[in-house]
Amino acid sequence: SAYVIGAILFSPDLYTTIPALGVEPEYLPIVSATNIPILIFQDGTRGTRWYLDKLTETLKVGGSQTYVKILPGVSALFFDEDNSAETLKALDKLAHDIKLGAQLLEKTAYPLSAAPMKKHYAAQGSGLDHRIKAYQGRFQPHPISLKDAQGVLYQRDNYQGQVTVVNFWATWCKPCLREIPSLNRLRKKMQGKPFELVSINFAESPQVIREFMQQVKVEFPVLLDESGKVSANWNVVVFPSTFVIGPDGKIHYGVNAGIEWDTQDVITTLEKLLPKPGP
Repeated sequence: SAYVIGAILFSPDLYTTIPALGVEPEYLPIVSATNIPILIFQDGTRGTRWYLDKLTETLKVGGSQTYVKILPGVSALFFDEDNSAETLKALDKLAHDIKLGAQLLEKTAYPLSAAPMKKHYAAQGSGLDHRIKAYQGRFQPHPISLKDAQGVLYQRDNYQGQVTVVNFWATWCKPCLREIPSLNRLRKKMQGKPFELVSINFAESPQVIREFMQQVKVEFPVLLDESGKVSANWNVVVFPSTFVIGPDGKIHYGVNAGIEWDTQDVITTLEKLLPKPGP
């Protein structure tokens, strides 16, 4: 009888669910029970890129021989709006690379029996948010040392004394774009208070961001995480992801989705975090 002796996966998203903000994702039971050879074509600037080591380690649990091919500069190989030169080049070579990958898997030893797996799996709810809520992840924010689109360095390792909102986003993310106007309004409403709004763009070039900001009004600093490593340090899985840091230097609130940031509920939540005036 026929059975699978190998598989080729493209930037696989094998999480049990989208995790809560700041929490590392967990993988479906089938990942640690996979023992066939696997070849992963991984988009180099996709959010899953920096969780690739964890994925391959989980695949090893079941005995899978895993190969990886990184596609540099590609954010979404099969996304119509990703028309970068790197993506078009990768697509042009894709048929050839798949053929070579199939030959590699064919030469790799494969098991003759399946690995055991949990019989029952209860699906979990999505970690996407519809409102600002209490943060559940690592409460100490990571330091930031990034340049903006004009090459000006921004550094922050001490968040104490004010409320700081750190927003991770990308130009190809439509929910990110929809919340930019409300973030602009939020910054205006908090003007004159100990408050700072900083955004970190995920894995896009300075040229892309400069062209974007010529078309879209962005009234807050935009820092460039060109490698995506800063986003990975903050355990960002989806975009937009936004962290609210209090004057004690710890993360208090967050949102794992796009929301309207200038509603009265959000403003009230942020104002309650502001440092109290001295006697």
